[in-house]
Amino acid sequence: MLEQYLEYRQSEEYKQSPVFHMQKILKEYNRTSGYNDVFIPAMKKLSSSYAKYYEQMENANEKLLLQYPEIAVLNKLNE
Repeated sequence: MLEQYLEYRQSEEYKQSPVFHMQKILKEYNRTSGYNDVFIPAMKKLSSSYAKYYEQMENANEKLLLQYPEIAVLNKLNE
């Protein structure tokens, strides 16, 4: 199922979809507003449970990327 999704993410149909455009807008907003560089690090300092959750998500993401390295390529292409 994940492989089918990855294939769809490479399609022109996906690149013309409202979801694709909304994701681009949200990524840009997170980048320019300081969400990634200011807010997330502050949350990790304020909440040890959030810091643990974030670490678990990073570990899961690393495992996913090891199994499906094309995800990282797709993310770069869609920025």
